[in-house]
Amino acid sequence: MTVPMDGLPSLRDDSATRTRRRATDDRATWIRPRPKEQGVGRHLAILRERAGLILIVAALCTIAAGAYVAVAPKQYQTQADLLVTPAPDSLLPEQSLLRDSSDPTVEVESVALLVTSHDVATLAHAQLGNGDSVASLLDHVQAVPVAGSTVVAITADSTRPARAQMIANAFAAATIQQSTTQLQASLTAEAQHLQAQIAALPPSEPAAVVSGLAAQLTSVESLQGGQDPTLRVAAGAALPTSAASPHRLRTVAVALLAGLILGVGAALAAGWLDPVLRREDQLEARYALPVLAQIPAAFTGGRRHRLAGRLRHRPAARGPLVPGRAPLPVLDAYRALVPALTTAARGSSTEGSKPR
Repeated sequence: MTVPMDGLPSLRDDSATRTRRRATDDRATWIRPRPKEQGVGRHLAILRERAGLILIVAALCTIAAGAYVAVAPKQYQTQADLLVTPAPDSLLPEQSLLRDSSDPTVEVESVALLVTSHDVATLAHAQLGNGDSVASLLDHVQAVPVAGSTVVAITADSTRPARAQMIANAFAAATIQQSTTQLQASLTAEAQHLQAQIAALPPSEPAAVVSGLAAQLTSVESLQGGQDPTLRVAAGAALPTSAASPHRLRTVAVALLAGLILGVGAALAAGWLDPVLRREDQLEARYALPVLAQIPAAFTGGRRHRLAGRLRHRPAARGPLVPGRAPLPVLDAYRALVPALTTAARGSSTEGSKPR
């Protein structure tokens, strides 16, 4: 009961309060808390409702991939192989790049690093003549050791098949040339050192020492002027007959798969964020009320009439649903709704007349 300012009870205010409380209690009986729909069934229902969105996203990704494949320049790739044969320690001087060691992978990795060095790229650029710069050539060349072997694979790519072949072969030849230059510099320094040692020997030096130094000098001089014996081209680069990239089928397939994944994600996100109740089971879960009727969706004039109107350049007729314009299923649903509403109204009035 509400007490006014003058201290006397107000029967009108008390009656209004009871009415509002009764309305709130009635509302609480037929409105249920919003359910937390989870599980695979809910996800599948969302995907079925938004299958069009998934298809649109997948189609857009596929079209974008197809457009990329159509305009992307073709890249041709080929490979030249270098065979690495480290020499014994007694054959090459200590300054040589490829002396035999306990770990054979060290020499192969050293050659792979030499292939992509700036000095080798400069020599290859001089062999190729006009074209790409030294830095650009290095961007199109890779050198990796072949696992379990003493072979270094030199891979080159270009937008022209012949250019890719020339780049791979030029880097293979430039690598041998650069290694030979380094070896010859080491051999020259080693020969000068041995000659100085022999010249500095006293006359009383044993003949075995003199003959040993002379044998080393002879071995070093035999290698001077020749090519590095530790490197040779095992297989030259062949002319590529097909483009290495882009892969049309692979690119389109990956884009289609990515589009489906994105579409599914977008559909699930839209379903979780959508506050609209779109299905009968959602209404039944939210409201404790019976379903009186199901009215199918209807468009005035029907699809044929709208299409005929467009062909005649006249807009389709619009207006209320009347018996002459509404489809028969819609009229039947409305006819079934009338007795259902009457029955529900009678039950509601009977229930409201009972004492509380």
